[in-house]
Amino acid sequence: MNEINNEKTVNDLTVKGLREEAAEDSAVSEGYGFSDNRGAVSIELILVLVVLVALVVIFKSQIVSLANTIWKNINSGASTIFS
Repeated sequence: MNEINNEKTVNDLTVKGLREEAAEDSAVSEGYGFSDNRGAVSIELILVLVVLVALVVIFKSQIVSLANTIWKNINSGASTIFS
């Protein structure tokens, strides 16, 4: 009989714990916890743009040189095709 009472107590505590966890989960899903990440995408996009702009500024001369080389190769290849 004592064993049955212990099992009932354990089951009651388990159910009570599950109810408390469900209440915490619902509070988090309603935006009261850290799972609300609506602004995270905007911040990530801004950070990616900042990094891209910084890379362009740092490597500006190399990018311009590469673009000029590619353009010269395209023009010389086109002149051989059309001549």
